[in-house]
Amino acid sequence: MKVMTGIYPKGDLNIIRFMHSDQCGISEEFASRLCAWWDGDVRKHVGSPSYKLMIMSGQRDFLKQKALWDADVKKNGGHPSGMVATPGLSWHNGRCAIDLDTSDPILKQYMTTGDYLQPIANQRLKKYGLCLPLNMKTGGKIHEWWHIQPIESLNLTDPYKRMVWLD
Repeated sequence: MKVMTGIYPKGDLNIIRFMHSDQCGISEEFASRLCAWWDGDVRKHVGSPSYKLMIMSGQRDFLKQKALWDADVKKNGGHPSGMVATPGLSWHNGRCAIDLDTSDPILKQYMTTGDYLQPIANQRLKKYGLCLPLNMKTGGKIHEWWHIQPIESLNLTDPYKRMVWLD
């Protein structure tokens, strides 16, 4: 894990809630950045200082990622959809990705309205050391609004470089 420390704002880790206790082991620096973003951007928009950051998925071990991959391949007639990363190459495996709670209508509206799905979205997240990566299923044209990573991971698409970075 190569998430740089001491560069980006830090937040209060007490505002994070994980929906699955087996997937809560994300990088502490990454978690702190997420909390700073949540407190400095999302809560201001929502207008509620008690609005908690609900994470549907954080760290995944290899077997969990493989199960997701296998289910995706089966669902798509033996071919991966591009929505699930290859086991061992997922940023979730390296404690450097989270999926937000997609069932939260307030968050979904906030993240899918206005500039969050435009290039400026990464500018808003960038000040917190975060990014919305592009989905490879769409040929790298569309962001997954629910999936956030540390900014250091943004351009690491080469599988070998990704493996070295995650090691």
